[in-house]
Amino acid sequence: MNSFILNAGFLFWCIIAISSIMWCLIIRSYWVLINNKNKISQYFLTQKNKYNSLSKASKSHLSQTWLNQADQYFSYTFALIRVFIKILPLLGLLGTVDGMVESFQNMQQTNLQLHLAGGIYHALLTTLAGLVTALSGLYLIHDLQQRKNKYIHKLKIKLEITHALRP
Repeated sequence: MNSFILNAGFLFWCIIAISSIMWCLIIRSYWVLINNKNKISQYFLTQKNKYNSLSKASKSHLSQTWLNQADQYFSYTFALIRVFIKILPLLGLLGTVDGMVESFQNMQQTNLQLHLAGGIYHALLTTLAGLVTALSGLYLIHDLQQRKNKYIHKLKIKLEITHALRP
């Protein structure tokens, strides 16, 4: 285990650190989406009832503003997650190049097979780490986006029904 920690390389640990931050943001986004949906729906519906004196056009603009606010509230970390998804494979590629350069630098040494294998191992490990973490993030951000879109659509329908039932 100590050998793995020492041989993994700086870029591998950067990938692990960035992917850990990304996964924390993803978990937080799921938590916000799951735990705050009902609170926001109820808040908007009770606020809408307070504005019965507004015209239909004003109520429509107010509803659209609330939908935009809900959309921003649920997706404000999505941009940062997408940046991490784009950075991770690039760090993996950088680790690949670094590992290959290390392998070629060690070609003049006596134990050539050992040094080549170590450099190639380092190169492939960072590539794998970068791709796997980026792909997992890509899937999860897509799922979050779909869940958020479904919720915003349901909220829009609730606001329209409330608006339609009011005189």
